[in-house]
Amino acid sequence: MRLLNDGTDSLILQGNGGFQFPARLPSGSAYDVTLASYTSGAPCTINNGAGTIASSNVIDIVVSCTAPSFTVGGTVSGLTAGESVTLLDNGGDALTINSNGSFTFATKVTQNNGYDVTAQPPSGVDCPIANENGTIDWANVTNVTVSCNSPEELLYSFSGSDGQNPDAGLLMDGAGNFYGTTKYGGANGDGTVFKLSANGTETVLYSFAGGSADGANPAAPLIMDSAGNLYGTTVGGGPRDDGTVFEVSTSGTESVLYSLTGGTTDGANPYAAVVMDASGNLYGTTQSGGASGLGTVFEITAGGTESVLHSFAGGTADGAAPDAALILDRSGNLFGTTSSGGAHAEGTVFELSAGGAESILYSFAGGTADGETPFSGLVMNGTGDLFGTTSSGGAHGHGVVFKLGAGGTESVLYSFGSGSDAAFPESDLILDSAGNLYGTALEGGQFGAGAVFELATDGTESILHSFDITYGSDPGEQRLVMDSAGNIYGTTQHGGANSDGVVFEVR
Repeated sequence: MRLLNDGTDSLILQGNGGFQFPARLPSGSAYDVTLASYTSGAPCTINNGAGTIASSNVIDIVVSCTAPSFTVGGTVSGLTAGESVTLLDNGGDALTINSNGSFTFATKVTQNNGYDVTAQPPSGVDCPIANENGTIDWANVTNVTVSCNSPEELLYSFSGSDGQNPDAGLLMDGAGNFYGTTKYGGANGDGTVFKLSANGTETVLYSFAGGSADGANPAAPLIMDSAGNLYGTTVGGGPRDDGTVFEVSTSGTESVLYSLTGGTTDGANPYAAVVMDASGNLYGTTQSGGASGLGTVFEITAGGTESVLHSFAGGTADGAAPDAALILDRSGNLFGTTSSGGAHAEGTVFELSAGGAESILYSFAGGTADGETPFSGLVMNGTGDLFGTTSSGGAHGHGVVFKLGAGGTESVLYSFGSGSDAAFPESDLILDSAGNLYGTALEGGQFGAGAVFELATDGTESILHSFDITYGSDPGEQRLVMDSAGNIYGTTQHGGANSDGVVFEVR
């Protein structure tokens, strides 16, 4: 700041402490100290600034400056009638917002100090914040943007006897009914096949009994044939507890189509759904078993005969431990992923031709430039490009969305970050008619309990919903399903009214 005495004698002050004008005044002279200029926003006052020189130096002039302070604010949008969100700045100064529009915190923040705006939305409402933190720099902050949405509806909470901990996504029929499996619960505690009608009524179609005669603990989605019969897999059960492939008829009668036997001649422990061709043959993967004990691709004919089409060998030349379902193209070729194996031991994308020949289309390299450990399956667009996720790797180590072109060129479309971003995706992706991708992540989101995300065709990622313990948590490897209106449905393993998992809708 610059001080003047009697409007002429100038003194520039660089900091706190004592000061003295350069010109000396004789006894009996008047003095009048004023503030000529100061840093914008830093108001200063002068006490004892005027008077008459007596017989001693004047040393009681006090210049008091207050550090400048500025407001923090912005806008809130997306609240509906009756909803509110409480905002905090630096963990305090609580401000409850009941309607959309601008807001300003009551407490100002001084220059060079930080601000950090967080939200406490009601359960089931997401309020992501843009420009939420920074340092005050000689101006009011007006660009904090709080975008609230209420995307999720809890359609059903499992309670144990009706199923518990669904570890798989849903199947939707033409009437809007959902079908799925729960890994546990039901009459015998070994899991269920359930139906959730369009009006929200849940029915247990079948309770698994385990043991040598039945499957146990289904962890995969169902598929449906043209007659309405359901098909799926169980991880356990059967004569050697190596899992089964089953059918549940429209009347709820279950048949074990095949019991896996493991060892070197058969697969064991199928965690993924089966896929059906036009002739009614089923194809699937097992995580273990086979010639090298590293999993298989199998076929079950419409007549019930099972054969191992490929046994994974691992090492640098082959994948190992497939954890996801296959997809089938129009030529009868099968495509899938393995969670390990390949040139870098980080997993692969493979193709199995209609004649049974396996090719490694891509070996993941991991690190910051590539994904690693794909637990999810693939989705194919109309031009033959494949899309999927890896559970880890990428720029931040939290997994990626990748594209594998029809020519075999792989590109990382998105690397999941940290904080409120989705993290560690393990679900299959779904693809809408515009080419946007949707999936779930095991962790991340606003509450750290997982998220539903969208990846637009331009590479922009959006968090559509953040799970919490009330509205479901841990979406795991569940595949989403989308209706004709663009609403998304899925399951979580935990959370809900009874902490046994839920069926949810994201609008």
